Order: sequence, then structure tokens, then C-alpha cells
Amino acid sequence: MARWWWWWRSLITAFIAVHNADPVLDKAVFERDREAALALEGQAKAEALIKLQPAHQARNHAASPVVPQPER
Repeated sequence: MARWWWWWRSLITAFIAVHNADPVLDKAVFERDREAALALEGQAKAEALIKLQPAHQARNHAASPVVPQPER
């Protein structure tokens, strides 16, 4: 009996997760903010790009979130 309860519960959980999913990131807003950040210069540009990094990158590279690239 307990085996069927867990099976049924997992189906209900999957149904709720699929039908009530919240978007994590609005792509249009991200692209707008990214373009605005890329238009900046110097330290302001670096700070704006740091704010747009995914959380896993920021955690893994907390000491150096943006590696400056040499000027061309």
C-alpha cells in the first residue's frame, strides 16, 4: 500500500511542477540590461557585467568575478 502512495504522490508533484512553473529569468530584460552594460566604459562596465553573472559563476570566482581582457 505504501508503495502506491509514494508513486501517486510523485505524479502529483511532477504535475504541479510542470503546470505551475515560474520563469526564473525574463530573457528580454536580461538582454536589455546586457546591452546597457556593454555600452558602458571602464570600471562602470565591469561592475555592471558582474551584476549580470550567473550565481554559480559568482560563487566560484568571488575573488575575481571578471577577468579584464587586454585592450586591442
